[in-house]
Amino acid sequence: MAHTLCERVAAPLLELHRKTTSPAAVGVLALVALSIIAYGLSVGNHHVIWLGVLLTVTAWYGFLLSGCERLLAAKDNEIRALQRDQAPVA
Repeated sequence: MAHTLCERVAAPLLELHRKTTSPAAVGVLALVALSIIAYGLSVGNHHVIWLGVLLTVTAWYGFLLSGCERLLAAKDNEIRALQRDQAPVA
């Protein structure tokens, strides 16, 4: 089956994400980022707030990559199951 352009571009990025980042790490990063934003708001420092926003965007990106990885794995499993069901019995 031919891969789409999106799958060819995303495959190396998803593979790297799969090898280096756990979903728990993404959750911890999100909690740290939100804590930094709260601290920045409490002291009134906009630079600290922007650091928290940057970390929040990074965590959200990691969350989306984790979701994409799970969806692609489910799609691959579904394709393998269909191929196994359609395989000729000798």
